[in-house]
Amino acid sequence: MEQRITMVNPPFERLFGYGLDEIAGAATSKICADEETWRPVANTVFGIVGGTGVEPQAAHFRRKDGE
Repeated sequence: MEQRITMVNPPFERLFGYGLDEIAGAATSKICADEETWRPVANTVFGIVGGTGVEPQAAHFRRKDGE
């Protein structure tokens, strides 16, 4: 199942360049530079939310302008 963006805060908007109206409903992978590095991070982040524990992870993200 693909996680979806449902809300953002002002720091997210400044960091990634997307307002809620532009990104609501988009897959969380939209802000990831590549799927290969995103999947392990997403599994960890959403596992934490689900209570399965914490492991250090690193990922490269992508702004709206592609940077």
